[in-house]
Amino acid sequence: MVDTQNRKSLACPCCLSLINHTINSVFVCPHCHHVWKDVDPHWVSKHYIKLTGRNELPDKYVEKKLLERVEYLAPYLRTGMSVLEIGCAEGELGKKVKEKYQLEYYGFEISQDVIEALTVLDGVFRLADQVSEERKFDLIMSFHVLEHISDLSAVIVDWKHWLKPNGIVILEVPNNAGHPWVEDDNNPEHIHQFGMSSIAALLQRHGFIIKMMSTGFFESPSYTDSIRLVAELALSRKDKQDSLIEAIRKTIHEPFDVFCVGGDFKNYIEPIMPHLNVISLFDNDAMKKEMGGKPVILFENEKNEQRPILIASIRYEEQIRDELLQKKVSLNNIYYLSDILLGVNSNG
Repeated sequence: MVDTQNRKSLACPCCLSLINHTINSVFVCPHCHHVWKDVDPHWVSKHYIKLTGRNELPDKYVEKKLLERVEYLAPYLRTGMSVLEIGCAEGELGKKVKEKYQLEYYGFEISQDVIEALTVLDGVFRLADQVSEERKFDLIMSFHVLEHISDLSAVIVDWKHWLKPNGIVILEVPNNAGHPWVEDDNNPEHIHQFGMSSIAALLQRHGFIIKMMSTGFFESPSYTDSIRLVAELALSRKDKQDSLIEAIRKTIHEPFDVFCVGGDFKNYIEPIMPHLNVISLFDNDAMKKEMGGKPVILFENEKNEQRPILIASIRYEEQIRDELLQKKVSLNNIYYLSDILLGVNSNG
């Protein structure tokens, strides 16, 4: 029964909704449904520093989860990238990843397992202050760690600081109690009990966009149901425009012309026109007179002077390409907005 005495106002650590709670109880947010305990953070850090063998399960269960994670990570791993695993334990996941990929793999671990992890990883940090200002990571991962941490916001802020632009976070936590047959997670080491709405609220509050989130991932026989998500930091309007300008300049030599000033042009090209050396705007619609402060004219090859032409229509790109080829425009001078948006630096 809930004691109505000694209530105080408390903010949910995920969505920051204010709730009234009973001291020394388990708290439930009525908005994002996050569940958490009021735990002394000093006890948490002192407890984990002494521990060793964080992955001490029968080998078949450890192997099962590690193999699944390596397979899952494949689309996100590439040669030369830099990875940080929060709560790397003995470094077993990193060891398997490094056997398949040539990359830098670092760990963050406060328990005594750091000693073994140092023998298989490129480096292991025990304190946030040990991560230099200059060091940034392409990928930050955390598997079944966040539920152990008292100050969630402080940790997420560190991750944001360590993440490279366009870097991603892969995070896994138990789904509620972590097993469909259990209602409450009474593991004394688990401070937080996340659901999909609460973990999403936490990351979104700190400026992340959830790219993918699903459940049903295996951690152990006790935690057969975990939430796994992929997130990246939301870009500002300026960052988005700067990225598009850079992609265009890597693809097309300026100055260039643009063909088709429809919806795709208005979404992607017109807002950044002041930063691009666009000479002429062409379109087959004689009713279009001006876009982005430039006149829109019907295409005439002699006026183009064989400059590169960007086809700024995805729907009609093949039709426009064929028209340009019929008018003797070189295939090597034709570029596609679709290729730029997909990160393909090719033409023709």
